[in-house]
Amino acid sequence: MTLIQCKMCGGETEVPLGASAVECKYCGEMLTLDPPKSRTGTAPASTDSTSADSEEGRKATLYAAGLAYMRPRVENIESYEAAIAAFGQIPGFKDADEQLRVCRDRIAALQAREEARRAKQRQQVEAVLAKRQKRTLRLKMLLCIGVPVLCACIAIGLVLQLAVFPAIKKQNFIDTYGQAVYDRFGVVEPGAYFELGKCEQDNTAANGEEEIEWLVLEFRDGRALVVSRYALIFLPYHTTAEDITWEHCSLRQWLNSDFISTVFSAEEAAMIPTVTVPADSVPGQITDSGNPTQDRIFLLSAVEAERYFSSDKERWGIFTQYAEEQNYLYFSPTNSGTCRWWLRTPGEQQDKATEVGTSGRIITYGRTVDSKTNGVRPAMWIEFSSLGKS
Repeated sequence: MTLIQCKMCGGETEVPLGASAVECKYCGEMLTLDPPKSRTGTAPASTDSTSADSEEGRKATLYAAGLAYMRPRVENIESYEAAIAAFGQIPGFKDADEQLRVCRDRIAALQAREEARRAKQRQQVEAVLAKRQKRTLRLKMLLCIGVPVLCACIAIGLVLQLAVFPAIKKQNFIDTYGQAVYDRFGVVEPGAYFELGKCEQDNTAANGEEEIEWLVLEFRDGRALVVSRYALIFLPYHTTAEDITWEHCSLRQWLNSDFISTVFSAEEAAMIPTVTVPADSVPGQITDSGNPTQDRIFLLSAVEAERYFSSDKERWGIFTQYAEEQNYLYFSPTNSGTCRWWLRTPGEQQDKATEVGTSGRIITYGRTVDSKTNGVRPAMWIEFSSLGKS
């Protein structure tokens, strides 16, 4: 058997018969057999002495390799296992047996450290999972408890809004103004509608006159400011095109004479007080607004039309069938079915009056007062304490 010593690790590897090179079984280094050299004139060395020196060198090399494996850049189990392989070949040589024990202890320590690291990692993962499970459980509890509570709150809110609050409002109104007023008008408040007076609206005389609907704009001290929901008729602001104010226009005279006496019963008319109607003007205009008037029926001013309607759409003038039919020669309805309607404030010229356009926008420039294409939406105050008086 031929053995060859590795120059890298010092380990000996058996060389197959006839081979000239072999791989070191310890470190993988390729080993090449050197051809024997003849030593002319020199007596051959003793075989026993050469073998002993070779064996001692092998052990020293393996010992050095084992120590080198024990000092890796990064401590690892594989290096200690390589050191054990080296020391295991030289039992009893120097402190090789002690180094074997040290290597096994270090391997055990590294394995324990790795196991501790993995255990800590498992604990961290388990903690994260537990936290997620806890959060999920809390969310489920919140849903199980919160959703019914939320639904109950919504239900209570709806009950309060749709039943309790209206009932309280109704009772307060009845306590203040009496059952008779409530039975006749319901709860009167801004935005509400009620019916009072009659006039032809559907243009079918055979079925009689229809109740006039009124929109409540303001309610205070037992009085409500109202305006008709629809444009009831098309009339000029004044019969002739001349400089005029609300105080002297023909429409004011008609509203406070023919209209009020025709539309309302005596009992209903008694609910309409005479009030002071201010002569409002459009800011920046130089036209004369005239004097305040004492009226029962009047038109809204440009200021009031701005104050009581929050948008152009709310100001849309919707006309009755009767109004449209009676004024077909002068009026062509828009695609939206709306019309212009008069305001009492003078326009930018004295022979014009302001109006609400078909889009609901307030037109301060105004329209010539004898125009017959504007609708009329009467306004008035209602005194509820007068109900039942004649």
